[in-house]
Amino acid sequence: LFFPSTLLGALSTLLIPEISEARSLRRHGVVRGLIEEIIRLTALISFIFAAVFLVCGYRIGNLLYKSADVGFLLTALSPIVPLMYLDSVCDGILKGLDQQLFTFRTAIIDSLLRIGMIVFMLPRWGIWGFITVMYISNLLTCLLNVRRLLKCSNAHIPLCKNFIIPLLSSLTIVLLADSFLSVITHLTDLVYIILMCVVSLTAYTTVLFVTKAVDRDLILTFKK
Repeated sequence: LFFPSTLLGALSTLLIPEISEARSLRRHGVVRGLIEEIIRLTALISFIFAAVFLVCGYRIGNLLYKSADVGFLLTALSPIVPLMYLDSVCDGILKGLDQQLFTFRTAIIDSLLRIGMIVFMLPRWGIWGFITVMYISNLLTCLLNVRRLLKCSNAHIPLCKNFIIPLLSSLTIVLLADSFLSVITHLTDLVYIILMCVVSLTAYTTVLFVTKAVDRDLILTFKK
């Protein structure tokens, strides 16, 4: 689930000194702009991979682990992929804004909450208890970190452009791609997953440019 976020993880790490320098020089506009762009990029990337995991979870589990149980977990946990990616990126940016104490407190609260829920939920609900813990924990930490980040930076994140359009586009494209590929018989799991990623990412990128959810300025910012 975390593998597609390796680029985002590297990017957030590189942004820590960049944001720290801009903050120390009181270049608040630069800080705000960087935060807005990285959150937008994180949302755009996370939604398409969440949709791919949702549709291809069982095939990925079978291909990599020869396990339907793993496939079930990938599918069940796919909706929290955007929360996981956004939380990870926000945590890195907050450290660049000298908010290490806040992220430390959040991590402690999250750990205590997870332990408590595991103790009470796993014996009663089993795997569904684990899934519930993951949903509650990731939702809580993501909301806390995003709220703190927006408060510290005064960043403005348009919901439609950054979340609603990518969410609807990714789901529609992946479901259509799945319907198309399902017609083709005798596809191995590996070939199916590769084709799904190629078709979905190509169509998704095209839609984002057409709807202007991604523009030239975003590309140039991260290229620089």
